[in-house]
Amino acid sequence: MVTFKQFFIELRDFCYHLNLKQGGRPDKFSLMAKLWGFFFSYFGAVVFIVTQTLAHFGILQKYGLFREMSFKTIVLGIIFFLLPTELFLLYMLRKVRDTPIPEVLPPEKYKQGMRRYAIGTVIGLLLMWGVGFYFVSFLRGRLHW
Repeated sequence: MVTFKQFFIELRDFCYHLNLKQGGRPDKFSLMAKLWGFFFSYFGAVVFIVTQTLAHFGILQKYGLFREMSFKTIVLGIIFFLLPTELFLLYMLRKVRDTPIPEVLPPEKYKQGMRRYAIGTVIGLLLMWGVGFYFVSFLRGRLHW
């Protein structure tokens, strides 16, 4: 059984080598962009559940949050959606920084990493899409489980 830390290390190594194969530079920003693309949909789904639940029970309306497009809405969107993903990735990268990235990734590990990255991203996007449609319908009483 692979622990989450081992999974994250393998994903980090794959993203590093994917960036090199695509002609990118081996810097922290490029690595973060690939990891961010993988994990954002999962955090987006969780944040969407929380915000829709708060909206359903009138908490967002009570405090006037997300009522109209304004600077406050943009700042709250950044805080709710972008900040948790960024903090999680920084925390995990700090936790695994002692594990070196291998100079060469064997072709079978690269193919396995590509499958994991693609399937994980698709599952995350489907989760975010499913939460967007089905959870809101469930809260509004149009869908019964």
